[in-house]
Amino acid sequence: MKTLILCVDRDDDLGVKAKVKSPIVGRKANLKAAIALGLADPEDSDVNVLLMGLKKYGEYKEMGREVEIATICGDKNVGIKSDANLMRQFLEVVKKFTPDTVVLVSDGAEDEYIVPMISAKYPIEHISRVVVKQKENIESTLYIILSAIKEPKIKNRIIAPVAISLLLLGILTLFNMVYLAYGAILTFIGLYLLVWIFNLRDTLSRISLEIRVTLQSRRYVYIISTLLSVVPLLMTLYIGWEVGTKEKDIVYFLYHFFERSLWYLVSAGVIYVLGNAVDVYLRTGRILKGSFVLTLLLLTTGLFSAAFLELSSYLLGISSALPLKEFFTYSFVGILTAAGTLLLRGTYRERSPVKSKVEARE
Repeated sequence: MKTLILCVDRDDDLGVKAKVKSPIVGRKANLKAAIALGLADPEDSDVNVLLMGLKKYGEYKEMGREVEIATICGDKNVGIKSDANLMRQFLEVVKKFTPDTVVLVSDGAEDEYIVPMISAKYPIEHISRVVVKQKENIESTLYIILSAIKEPKIKNRIIAPVAISLLLLGILTLFNMVYLAYGAILTFIGLYLLVWIFNLRDTLSRISLEIRVTLQSRRYVYIISTLLSVVPLLMTLYIGWEVGTKEKDIVYFLYHFFERSLWYLVSAGVIYVLGNAVDVYLRTGRILKGSFVLTLLLLTTGLFSAAFLELSSYLLGISSALPLKEFFTYSFVGILTAAGTLLLRGTYRERSPVKSKVEARE
């Protein structure tokens, strides 16, 4: 039976600290890597992971197995990139040595994110998690805290949110806005915990990457239209806060909120859609026909919603008389834009198959 001892370094301490290239395959190469990392940072737990892997290598050799040991590394920015590196290196290793089973060695749950990716291809026989023992004379709270603060992962995940919270508290206190400080801090901590719990870090990283690519590609029309579309959304948030301070009944709150913010919401959507269409046209010369359909659909939704709000004002007792003129005006124009939307959509659907047939004949 062929067994692969697989050591995992998800945050690439071997590459960052010891400048060792991965994947590291073979007993001698892994022993050299362990010594290199130990000399670079004797307190790094990944040193013990490599040594545990070498120990397991010897144990499985004694069992009469055909054994190979390999270490794969991710990236210092733990997330999509690190997991992609781990998977790529793992596939590179199994091309050279195809195992029947895999023994995974890691120093914690974070490295074991790769378990589903490995088990989908090869059975994992055993998982060995390394726990580093400390001497009694250094097992003090102060030592543990100071050691933890030096770790980049601890800095980013725990120290940074605490520092930002204290900064918010300090700034708002300086401006005599202590009443806002606690709300701001609780909101920030709540958002941070949501990002952590639902693993939204990768999603935010992708959004950040898209923003950087957009800025580098100089898509100024798209950037400007996106920023302009945010303005009505901010107005909507302000309206929601203002109405919320006055209306305690949920039904009346919803009516007054949508009655004042409806066209802000519609305008935000229209600005974004048309801005994106103009950006695509300037860059490629292609007209996004679907943008016109989507714009008409947004206007139709706004008109019918406005008609419903006019009717609601009478039903809720806000208006003493039924506003028939406004109701029928919004409804009539809404029907016209809805018909235009369906007609335009049908026209594009009819043209696309004809175009594809002509191209096929050519």
